[in-house]
Amino acid sequence: DDIKTALERVSGAIARSSEAGATTATVAKISRERGRKYLDYVQVGDSRIYVVRGRDAYQVTQDEGVGHRIDNWLGDGARKITQIGRFPLMGGDKVVLCTDGVTGDYGDERMSNYEIAEIVNRGAEVGSPQVSARILVEEARKHDDRTAIVVEV
Repeated sequence: DDIKTALERVSGAIARSSEAGATTATVAKISRERGRKYLDYVQVGDSRIYVVRGRDAYQVTQDEGVGHRIDNWLGDGARKITQIGRFPLMGGDKVVLCTDGVTGDYGDERMSNYEIAEIVNRGAEVGSPQVSARILVEEARKHDDRTAIVVEV
């Protein structure tokens, strides 16, 4: 809830600004409770969070829009923030936050969960989570903002 409250405040500040427009946001933090680790997250817009566990990639968030159509945002006219949650983590998991420019929306530009897991694991084998993020951005097929962050648990 603290992440959600912070984003609601940001959304209000954007809405009150005469110079600001609107934006999307995907925010996550790793927390520990009773010896277990969790990914706490809030999502507004069309960026995504994945957890790569072994050879599988689990899409944690859902897109709020496709292509150039965004159904939720922060700022003027924003709807209620509804994507807030907690995902249990295990040692060795890799958390991926990425824009839709990395994952693509449809057709040949879309990157499958299998491809995401393969790229993240390949990058981790030869370097680090930062290498995985760089490869994700380099191999993206959509012509849009391409940003990725990878963190190993």
